[in-house]
Amino acid sequence: MRAPGTGDDDLQGEKVSVRAGGVETVALVIEARSSALSGVVRDADGGPVADAFVEATRESTSATRAAGGAMREGRWGSFFGTPHLTDQDGRFTFDGLAAAPHTVRAHRKGGGEAIAEHVEPGSGLVLTIAGTGRMSGTITAPGGDVPEDFNVSVHEETTGFRRSDSFFRTRGAWSLPELPAGKYKLKVSAGSGVAELEASMTAGQDTTGVRVELAPKVTVRGTVVDLDGKPVTGMEVSVSGAGTGAGGDQDRRNVTDATGRYELAHAPTGKINVRVSSRNWQDGEYDNASMPAVITASGEAVELPPIRVSKRRIERGEVNGDFGHSFKEPEPGADPMLRRLIVAVVRPGSPAAAAGLKPGDEVISIDGQDVTGPNAYLLNSLTRVPVGAVVSFGLAGGASLAITAGPRP
Repeated sequence: MRAPGTGDDDLQGEKVSVRAGGVETVALVIEARSSALSGVVRDADGGPVADAFVEATRESTSATRAAGGAMREGRWGSFFGTPHLTDQDGRFTFDGLAAAPHTVRAHRKGGGEAIAEHVEPGSGLVLTIAGTGRMSGTITAPGGDVPEDFNVSVHEETTGFRRSDSFFRTRGAWSLPELPAGKYKLKVSAGSGVAELEASMTAGQDTTGVRVELAPKVTVRGTVVDLDGKPVTGMEVSVSGAGTGAGGDQDRRNVTDATGRYELAHAPTGKINVRVSSRNWQDGEYDNASMPAVITASGEAVELPPIRVSKRRIERGEVNGDFGHSFKEPEPGADPMLRRLIVAVVRPGSPAAAAGLKPGDEVISIDGQDVTGPNAYLLNSLTRVPVGAVVSFGLAGGASLAITAGPRP
């Protein structure tokens, strides 16, 4: 719910001062939800689909959101409500909607879906469920062997569609049925190796003969340091990526020693995330970190760049200060190694606005620490500060803004 005429980036609610022993009355005015949206679901031949589930997700107006956000969110948010089931003529109607654009998705048991974006309430929407296809192929492990058991998953990043399955003693054969058209990231993981590649599906057509060669898992080594480059001891390190990961060994070599060193066996190759966390999460001196990295299958051991962690800038239980700005979300499939922090929203009257921060500015450093590309993970730690703390935002082009954290609105 929101106030009439406001958007996702506007503050909602009314501030109230409550006095001991007093009674305060607050009037909250919300937008009307009296609009309706109706339409029909058809199959690829134009016939009505009488067993389709239909969901309508309100699209965000936030400047921070990546394109197609409602399309992806609708897959996960739909379980909070009851989907509409089409009648024998394939028709459906939604009542009680806000007068705003929606993304409407129809899907049915047995596979197949149709998605329409930017749909205004009204009637006459036609959703056509396209045919699905099957993706299949074989995998081989390093050395030409065939793994006894393995997992295959596909992800269409634009629409958010996911599917995975496990296979046992299939001689390397795998098959995923009922996939809608799209460009998929295909990930395979087995005890002997991992692989990640791209494969496309055309509506109603099969993609067969996809050959996957697993890359061997590797040993990952590296160092955890603080922002001054000094080693940090006692931090747990884990690696995830390509559908699998590597955690702690029994000898705890994944916990940094006195020199900040760690070692992880059986780590996946390709694009990964290296997570660093304090073993004592309640009273740890340092914030957790999750740094993206790329591991190529060259050799049995890989040395990663030092992982920088920041000391906590706020006491536990203390309220975070607020700067009054937000960054643009990465587009689906964007390379985290190339992450850019582009300001999307600056709230009027906020500390960020008073300091001169504007939408479109690119933040490249916080208090002198690089937060571009793979270092963007440091942003949260460096800006989680108490009210009254002054933080320096370095901008592309050389400007620097000192912003004082204010109370949360």
